[in-house]
Amino acid sequence: MARAIDLRLDAIKLAQDGRVLTATAVAPPLNFVTTELIRDLDRLTAAVDTDDTVGAVVLTGGLPGRFLIHADPRELAGMVELPHPFVPVGAVRPFLWVVDVALRLPGAARAMERFGGGLGVGLVWFHRWKQTTLRMNRSGAVYVAAINGPAIGGGHEIALACDLRYAADAEHVLLGQIETLGCLIPGGGGTQRLTRMLGAAKA
Repeated sequence: MARAIDLRLDAIKLAQDGRVLTATAVAPPLNFVTTELIRDLDRLTAAVDTDDTVGAVVLTGGLPGRFLIHADPRELAGMVELPHPFVPVGAVRPFLWVVDVALRLPGAARAMERFGGGLGVGLVWFHRWKQTTLRMNRSGAVYVAAINGPAIGGGHEIALACDLRYAADAEHVLLGQIETLGCLIPGGGGTQRLTRMLGAAKA
């Protein structure tokens, strides 16, 4: 049986002590939630689900004073560059459903990343993000966010997807959805998970 600890990942370092697997995110210079990091987290969560030697996963940041910051703005800019195919407003939900189903086919994600341009990379990234956080919620392993720095935007959403969150008592530790400052709706589950956790008024 393959073990999660044996994975070779680019943006996550792994260490295991007994049944506790520590996953340390290292995405310099600021620990943005990059496409590479989400790809690694997707592979890791899938491996954990089939690894009986792992009972808990501790997710933390590997850069000094950094947990996980929002999505990489440079990558986001590439995902929204024009021209993109025009999709009428009423067709957006069916379009995303078709993309979601298609990306479950073997090799589809790799092909879309390679040939779909910035939009293709973005759709795969968002699909992986959603599938990964849902897998964390449904897993038999316990996911713990050890928040050692700012957890904002996408980083906050990944922390919210964990079963437990422990934050360092330090001034540099910030939590929240920065998208709301730009009148944007958080797209990685923050609005749903934070509201369920704290209630609508506090969230």
